[in-house]
Amino acid sequence: MKIKKNTKRLLLILLILGFSPVLFAKNYYVSPNGSDQNPGTAIRPFKTIQKAANIVNPGDIVFIKRGIYRNKTTIKRSGTSAKKIVFKAFRGDEHKAIIDGNSLLILKSSHIEISGLRIQNVQGNGRGEGIYVEGPASDIIIKNNHTFNTLASGISAWGVPWRSNPGDFNNIRDLKILNNKVEKACNGGYNECITLSNGVNGFVISGNEIFNGGDPINGGEGIDVKLGVQNGVISDNYLHDLTRRGIYIDAAGILNFSKPFAKKIKVFNNIVRNCVGQGMALMTEGKGDIFDIDIYNNVFYNNTEDGLMVYDHPAGNGVIRDVRISNNTCYNNNRFGILLSFPRSYNMVFRNNLLYKNKNGDLKLQHGRRTASNNLVGVNPLFINADDGNFRLKPNSPAIDAGTRMNAPNLDFDGNVRDSSIDVGAFEFGNNPPPPPNSQLIPDGIYNIVSSKTSQNLIAPSWNDHKVKMYNAKKFKDQQWSFEHKGNNFYTIKNVGTKRYLRIVNNACNNGSMAHTTANALRWKIEQNSEGIYAIKPDYCLHRGLDIKNGQINADVQLWSFNPSNNNQKWAIRPIENSRANDTGSDITTYPNPAQNTLLINKVVLNDIISIYDITGKKVIEQKVKSKDSQQTIDISKINPGVYIVSVLGKYKSQLVKQ
Repeated sequence: MKIKKNTKRLLLILLILGFSPVLFAKNYYVSPNGSDQNPGTAIRPFKTIQKAANIVNPGDIVFIKRGIYRNKTTIKRSGTSAKKIVFKAFRGDEHKAIIDGNSLLILKSSHIEISGLRIQNVQGNGRGEGIYVEGPASDIIIKNNHTFNTLASGISAWGVPWRSNPGDFNNIRDLKILNNKVEKACNGGYNECITLSNGVNGFVISGNEIFNGGDPINGGEGIDVKLGVQNGVISDNYLHDLTRRGIYIDAAGILNFSKPFAKKIKVFNNIVRNCVGQGMALMTEGKGDIFDIDIYNNVFYNNTEDGLMVYDHPAGNGVIRDVRISNNTCYNNNRFGILLSFPRSYNMVFRNNLLYKNKNGDLKLQHGRRTASNNLVGVNPLFINADDGNFRLKPNSPAIDAGTRMNAPNLDFDGNVRDSSIDVGAFEFGNNPPPPPNSQLIPDGIYNIVSSKTSQNLIAPSWNDHKVKMYNAKKFKDQQWSFEHKGNNFYTIKNVGTKRYLRIVNNACNNGSMAHTTANALRWKIEQNSEGIYAIKPDYCLHRGLDIKNGQINADVQLWSFNPSNNNQKWAIRPIENSRANDTGSDITTYPNPAQNTLLINKVVLNDIISIYDITGKKVIEQKVKSKDSQQTIDISKINPGVYIVSVLGKYKSQLVKQ
């Protein structure tokens, strides 16, 4: 009796303290070579993801190892706000853990994260989406996945299924779709590559690449938020080569339920190019209303119709109001740069937009109540290189200081602060004045690019399809990079072994965009992080930096949102030992390089004069060889950290990094 009483007391204490039956979160492992009769450990993994999905509890992580998984996966269990349930590719197996031929479904579950998977070849065995979320649900994160060749959407979230009553439109809350690749979606099926519908309140769609659209017979827009969506952000996405328009906001409302809406949505910092249709459109295909929308800092170019269109859909009778369209760049679209043709539109604002070389006209405000000012229309804006997708402004551009502060965003596309004199278009020129003379950080020359985190070198070998990755230091030519200064610490960076230039695939500007090399040069901004450590950023995307994927050994190299504290983005740029600006065939060598306090110079002879110059050409050290000792020691402890030239008069010249 006493034991029973003590047991009851202990259970009561545990309940009061909030202990759940599951006291500790678990890690589960899945492998195609496993068995669902196993315990799901790293050594004895499950065979199917579904087995893990059936038993997970709050805080559990399911690690999915590389290989093919052909079973449909349905997640119906929930985590908590403090303890998500996570399904992710095992470290190093990102996009190599493949669900083939079936969807991944999240049904009426909350506090779930899906990361690092590839879902492919989904042709409608039950559903046609790659990843499908259905409410009620909250706190869902879908990130760093790759969907390919899906009948319907690559990623979709529906508050309730199509033709169901969405009620008050609060069916899915706090949804994040981040840094995914969605390729060849809607390949004959319905809806859009990324679809949000039927009551999603609070969402972020950011950093995704949506590209290479499928058969558009039934759908295929890039990103569509529709039918009861609110309080959302669509930003920093790269949409290209789609078979329908890029971004679409549609209030919809053709069914006999409550009047829907699309409201309180910000669309910014997206690039949309080479799409069939518009770069972006606002329409209502039913009784729903669209209102309180901000569209800014986007670039729409080379699309087959308009850059940006607000249009009266034949099936719609809702209104569009309170839309602010500012500081966008629309170039070389095959109809209009911006088209407004919506009689039931009110308080439409068009300011600071840069519109040039759009085939049928740059700005056509046809129907609707609107205000327009400070748009640069039909005037050559003097882009740096529009053919290469670089729509930044040259110093003498007429777009500079031609804007108004009204409705202007505080930051431009690159994350630069817009000063009091606003430029027109997505990119602000005025915050990047040229540096003073002699401020070149890295002298022209040949270098290794070395990770300060892993100590591995950047390499782009032909045997790896010219993809850029990290590799242990060797004397390989494809680990050597030729830096050529183009002004303002912008450089071209050329691989010595392959004669190809460092670039980002498709000039993308998303988190996770991969680095490779091509025959055409790209400018890179070099910024000093600390002594001897640098950040490397593409000139068209200065808010992201060159980054080691997941900080791993032998990892691929990508772009990621720049953070000066991120060790994955810290690079030492080290001269190749004995890389000489004026090689005379001497056997002289220097060691170490980089050096801190002492530099050793080998194979010098009596009366040789050793000089060290800073990058302005000022001599900071001179020492004459006064002995027959072929190795001389140079004290460099008193010179500042930086890049120098070491010279042995008439024989040798080399670059030195002083740390």
